[in-house]
Amino acid sequence: MKRKEFNDALVARIPRYESFDGVFNFNDSQQTSHFTRSLEAARKKVYNTPYRKFKYRDYIPLTKGGGLGIGSIITEVYNEVGKAKVIAGSGTDIPKVGITQTEGATPVRLIAAAWNMTMQELAIARTAGKNISTRKASMASTANHAELNDVAWFGNEESGLGGFLDGPAESFATGANAAARIWLNADGSANKTPVEILNDINQAITQVVDESDETFMPDTVLLPTKQYNYIATTPISVDNSQTILSWLISTSPFLNGAESVGSLPELNGVFDDGGQGIDGMVVYEKNEEYVTMHIPQDILTLPPIQKDLAFDNIVMCSTAGVEWVAPESARIIKGI
Repeated sequence: MKRKEFNDALVARIPRYESFDGVFNFNDSQQTSHFTRSLEAARKKVYNTPYRKFKYRDYIPLTKGGGLGIGSIITEVYNEVGKAKVIAGSGTDIPKVGITQTEGATPVRLIAAAWNMTMQELAIARTAGKNISTRKASMASTANHAELNDVAWFGNEESGLGGFLDGPAESFATGANAAARIWLNADGSANKTPVEILNDINQAITQVVDESDETFMPDTVLLPTKQYNYIATTPISVDNSQTILSWLISTSPFLNGAESVGSLPELNGVFDDGGQGIDGMVVYEKNEEYVTMHIPQDILTLPPIQKDLAFDNIVMCSTAGVEWVAPESARIIKGI
């Protein structure tokens, strides 16, 4: 916008006042006071950029504690071996049972963001009554959350950190080909019936239950945004106003309430099918014994460090990423 256009736009926003002589009188104390108050109100109206909610803390069990002094996470996994059997009366062939142990180490990495403010900026902000330092600190905290969220879902291969989507086995949704598998067409119309969609979800849960001999019971379903919104708003049939989502939750023996099914934007087009990004869903048992994200040090703001006429402020945390102790407790279904 050119300066003249800006000035015209500014004038257009100023309320029109008329005095007794038909023109605006800047010497009129009442009008001048009103005009000044309007400008002050305009100055103090602040718009903060909205950020989307990071959902890793909602859907992934967290293991926290230990602080910045933790350099690696050691995980010990114990498996029971052997079984009892029918024996002869003399009892000379009693089988032995035992325990095997495996141990793994995951490195802990630091995540940090910093913000800087000069003494002059602090003075100007104080004079203007603006809490800029709080906003900058909030930005640094949000940056830490954003990176933790990325690590939580996708890991960080360079740093040796695993992500939630790295662990479970993958399979395709029901359908003869890619076009037959998807739930929704590009225009948002349905490609599968409510019954077929329910079958995809229930079949994924049943696969985990059956293949583990009922050791694992998936109690959580994560869906891409479009698919979640569709099942949350679409009736099960023309004769039944109950939505697909409501029907799923009320009939599944494994899901417990509305919080057991959620939307996750990270599932939009994230899976590969011959070089093409496709949507997918995850079913899993939300149990920290099976999957957890290690955050030894949660987000922490360090004391300001003065450098000449400025202050550096560091916000940091540490993580070892997501660890799947039992990836068999989950399943990724691609191509929905």
